[in-house]
Amino acid sequence: MNALMKKAKGYETKEVVDEFVVDESNTPVLSKRKVIYKDVPPDVGAVKTIAEFIGDGGYPDYSTDELLKEKERLMTELERLVNPPATESVGIGKTRKKNKRQ
Repeated sequence: MNALMKKAKGYETKEVVDEFVVDESNTPVLSKRKVIYKDVPPDVGAVKTIAEFIGDGGYPDYSTDELLKEKERLMTELERLVNPPATESVGIGKTRKKNKRQ
């Protein structure tokens, strides 16, 4: 389940490739080391599998496109909650954006 959650969220991985050469005494010696960082994006299939495991019945019949749209909607909502727009009160029930110079 932990691996499934990791795949559903997306993650960064590090891959190390070492190259060795053999010296005069027939011993391997490290000649090059390559470190590659890879960004693995979130997987919609993993999200759908987790939803099926949980058994909430919320998304079982959604297609991949519908799940992507729902993900975007939820990410937009989360962004709005985390970083609310800068507004100031103008009157009862009215707001306007703050001037950046103020």
